[in-house]
Amino acid sequence: MRLICEAKLRLANTPYAIEHAIKDLTIHCQSVSQSNGQYELAFEGATAAIRAHEGGLLIRVEAEEIVISHGTKMLIASQISSYAINMPMNVLWVDASEEPFATILSRERLETFENKQDNSTKRYRC
Repeated sequence: MRLICEAKLRLANTPYAIEHAIKDLTIHCQSVSQSNGQYELAFEGATAAIRAHEGGLLIRVEAEEIVISHGTKMLIASQISSYAINMPMNVLWVDASEEPFATILSRERLETFENKQDNSTKRYRC
């Protein structure tokens, strides 16, 4: 089963945080590429995409195993938090669709997810 998770973070210094976090993440990656402002990172067992978006950044992680998915998300978030100003303490990861960043950019979907999370003990994969 492929796990696809996305997160949206608001940061006061997005370009600086991304640039420096990517430099730190390269030692953990098999490859890193950049195209049109989006970084693509290939880890062993997972891939990630990171890009700036409206005063913050979008992150997408895809993995086959839940442990690898969680580890990749924690690694990326911790590297970004090392350089970020005003990064939230907790990152909300949502189950995502095949289309990159479509789920996280859909405000209705995100608000519905946040309301369900507040009112339920249901566990989500992400």
